[in-house]
Amino acid sequence: MTEIILASTSPRGKELLDTLGIKFSVVPSEYEEQITNDVHPKALTLILAKGKAEKVSKNHPRSIIIAADTLVYRGGKIIGKPKDIEEARETLT
Repeated sequence: MTEIILASTSPRGKELLDTLGIKFSVVPSEYEEQITNDVHPKALTLILAKGKAEKVSKNHPRSIIIAADTLVYRGGKIIGKPKDIEEARETLT
């Protein structure tokens, strides 16, 4: 049977696959995300997900790799993951 790999440590991704009853392994991708406002957010999420999947697939060429990405886009700007609690507060306010 072909191994299924989730290329993420996302709790939501794990929960979704568990809910579907899919047996899978978690292999965090070491893909370095480059967030830019020069690419439409929808296209950027696809680029990032593909990059994560390709990075993991190099070590697991015969496996099915599942990868995804989520962005917050508001006011014409991509809001990235906060670096610390203070930046999170600033973003939320």
